[in-house]
Amino acid sequence: MDIFSALITDAQQVPLATFSWNEGVIFDLWTFIHIAVAISGGTLIRLLKMRLARGLLLILVLASVWEVFEYITNVFEVYINVILDVVVALIISAVTYLVLPKDWSSDKLLKFFCVFLVISVVLLGFRFLALL
Repeated sequence: MDIFSALITDAQQVPLATFSWNEGVIFDLWTFIHIAVAISGGTLIRLLKMRLARGLLLILVLASVWEVFEYITNVFEVYINVILDVVVALIISAVTYLVLPKDWSSDKLLKFFCVFLVISVVLLGFRFLALL
């Protein structure tokens, strides 16, 4: 079985979307955490005055490490969901980097970064509360 067939077969085992912490292929509640973190990531790239390509490389590494962490901690995800999580992180980080006003000060960027980082942590807290 080739990799493409494995991804399709894998994706057919779960619903396209779920509005719970159960893993969905395209959309689940984890999606909100990934979006908030990616917005923080795009802001961090700007805050650190990194070039976009180098910043996206950093996001790729961080998103991949997170997916490995999820695997190690027994968070079940179908393969296509793992790939989409990383791709979405890259796209949203790039869009955030590109649309943030160029004239924002470091102070304003830091505040914006912190807001989305806090949102990410709060959402992650809701996830862990759901486990109780």
